[in-house]
Amino acid sequence: MQVEKIMRARDMLLEDRILAEKNGLEYWKSMSGWIYHVELVHNEPSDNSIMSVLDKFWSSWQELANNPEEMGSREAVREYGWALSRHLNHNFQALKAIRNNIEKTIEARVEEINSLGRQIAKLNARILRSESAGDNPNDLWDRRDLLVEKLSGYTNCLLYTSP
Repeated sequence: MQVEKIMRARDMLLEDRILAEKNGLEYWKSMSGWIYHVELVHNEPSDNSIMSVLDKFWSSWQELANNPEEMGSREAVREYGWALSRHLNHNFQALKAIRNNIEKTIEARVEEINSLGRQIAKLNARILRSESAGDNPNDLWDRRDLLVEKLSGYTNCLLYTSP
């Protein structure tokens, strides 16, 4: 018994669906991670949350309105105002750091997407040459399909995979 040819059997509809779902999964995993970091910054509800600091600030103003001559009330407004300012600045810096991390992640992903695109293009050229010569480049098609699947995790792409 001699093997003459190996054929690839793929369900293109199923393959396209897998690629589309993989993209959605990666998107929501990424969003979940970034939202988690933002939630950590806001830290609601807790004693150190912005709401708690604002409540103390407004309460100090209420106390000052009730006792305008008392130096302690004036000091409390100043201190809680300072604490509010520090808290807002801290949250701003933390959110700015998250934004910077997102931008760096995007830059890295763009580099990886470009690299995957170059690899797919090279494999396409090799597949074309191989098929033009009458060969059956199933191994090249398999490698290309793996790269397309990886690429679909980063982008919403549905590329024609294999025959």
